Amino acid sequence: MLYAIVAKPGQGKSYFAVVRMYEEQQKNLENLKKNAAIFDENRKLLEERDLLERDFTYNYEIGNQKFEKTSNYEYFDCLEDAEQFPEYFEYYFFYNKYIEQITKDEGIALTALLPVRQIYSNINGLKIQGVLPFPSLDWRKTPMGSIHYIDEIRDHPPYNWDGRKVCEDPIIKEMSKVRHTDKDVWLITQDAEDFNYSLRQLIDKLYFVKRPPQNPQACGIYVFDKYISRPRDAADSLRDPKKYVDYFLLVYKKKYQRMYVSASSHTSMKFRIPPKVFFYSLLFIAIFTIAIVGFMKIPIFQSFGSAIKQMTGQEKDAFSQLKAGPQATPNPSETIADKLKREAECGTLTPEQCADLKHPEVRNKQLQQVNDVRMETIAVKYNPNRPYEMDTSKIEYQVTSKPVFAGCMKKNGRYVAYTEQGTILHDVSQSDCRKLIEDNDRPYNYFKQQPQGFGGQPQQVQQQVMPTPVQHYDAEFVAKYQAAKAQGLI
Repeated sequence: MLYAIVAKPGQGKSYFAVVRMYEEQQKNLENLKKNAAIFDENRKLLEERDLLERDFTYNYEIGNQKFEKTSNYEYFDCLEDAEQFPEYFEYYFFYNKYIEQITKDEGIALTALLPVRQIYSNINGLKIQGVLPFPSLDWRKTPMGSIHYIDEIRDHPPYNWDGRKVCEDPIIKEMSKVRHTDKDVWLITQDAEDFNYSLRQLIDKLYFVKRPPQNPQACGIYVFDKYISRPRDAADSLRDPKKYVDYFLLVYKKKYQRMYVSASSHTSMKFRIPPKVFFYSLLFIAIFTIAIVGFMKIPIFQSFGSAIKQMTGQEKDAFSQLKAGPQATPNPSETIADKLKREAECGTLTPEQCADLKHPEVRNKQLQQVNDVRMETIAVKYNPNRPYEMDTSKIEYQVTSKPVFAGCMKKNGRYVAYTEQGTILHDVSQSDCRKLIEDNDRPYNYFKQQPQGFGGQPQQVQQQVMPTPVQHYDAEFVAKYQAAKAQGLI
C-alpha cells in the first residue's frame, strides 16, 4: 500500500515515521522467536511420518499471474534459526503454501509461520537494529513483503513533482501493483504539493503531522483516507463533518529521538501559553478559591460540610453522642474535702455509678419504664371453653419442666404412652409399652428430684421390701389414671 506523511520542518514527521518503524521491527523480532519454535515442531511431525525429504508441489498467485513450485523441508532450513534476513518474508510465504499442501494431501495439522518484513529507510542517522538503508530508491528491487520509508521525496525523483502530467517512469507506473508483492511504501515530505502528479490518486492514506500552537512535547496526527492537497486547512477547519477520519496525539520521547538525527530539534521550540489561556486559568483559580471560602463561611454550606465530616468520622453526630450517654463533668464548686469524702465512699466508681449503688430503686424504676416484664403487666386472652386456642405467641416464658415418660395404657387394642402431665407421646414404640405393662420393667427416671434432708445432705435411700401379694399404686399413678379417665382415654 502507498502512504504519505506530510508536515512542516520541526513538526515531527520523521519522529512519527521512526516510531512506526521501531514498533514494526519489534513485531518482527517477536515473530522470529515464535517462528523458530513453530518450525521445529512442524519438523518433528513430518519426521515421524517420513515426509521431510518428500517433495510437494503447490500453486500460488502474484497479482493476476499463477505459478507452481516444488520443494521439500530442507529448502526452508534457513528459517530454523531466529535470525532476520531480507528474503525472510519470501521464504515465509512459500513455507506456508508448502505446509498447506501437506495438510491437504496428508491430513496433518501443521502450524503456519508469522510474517517478518524487511524495513528500508533513508532517514538521516537512523539507528534501529534490523532496519536497512536503501540499496536504491526503486521499491521494485527490494524483496517481497518489504516496507519502505523514503524521506524528503522532493529531492528524490521520480517521486517528486514534475508537472501536471502523467508520469511514464516505471517506478511510478507500477506503483499501482505495489500490493501484489505485499510491499508498503511511505513517502515523507514537507508539502502535499511535492508528490508526483501520478502518485496522488494512488495514496491510500495521508498522515498530516501538526504540532499544537503551544509547542508542547507532542504532535497531533490527522489521518485522511485519501490524498488531499491542503491538509492543514482541513485539520484546522471547525466545520462538521471533519475531513480527516482519525486523530491521535503522539508524545515525544527521548528514546525515539535518539534513534535518528532530526533536521530541527524539537526541544528548541519552547513551550508557551497564549495570553488568553493564561487569563482564563487565573480566572478559574479565583472562582475556585471563592467557592471554597464560601463553602466554609456560608451557614448552609457549613451544615453540608458538617454532614460530610460526620460521614467521614471527623465529627461525631448528636445521635452517637446520645448513645454514648451523659459524660461526667467535673464540679467546679466541689471542695477538696468533698472530693476526698466522695472517693472514700465510692472508691474508683464514677458519681453516676456510686448513685446507682446507693439507690438502686431509682435505676430499676427507669429500666422498668423502658421494658416492663412483670407478670401482672402481661395481658393474656384465655377462654376456658377453648383451652387450646390461647394466644401466647407474644409472651416469653422460662422453661421449668421437660416432658418425661410416665407410663402406658391400652386403648383400642394399642398401647398409648403418656408423660407425667398426661400428654401423649406419639413416638414411643409398642414394644417399649409391652415391656413396661406386661414385663413390669419400668425405665429409670433420671429427672426426678431427690428429697433433701437437714443441712442440705441427701438422705440415704432405704430399701423397702414390698409384700408380693399386695399390689401397690402410688399417688402419681392414681393421678395419671384419673387424668386419662377425665380425658376419655379410658
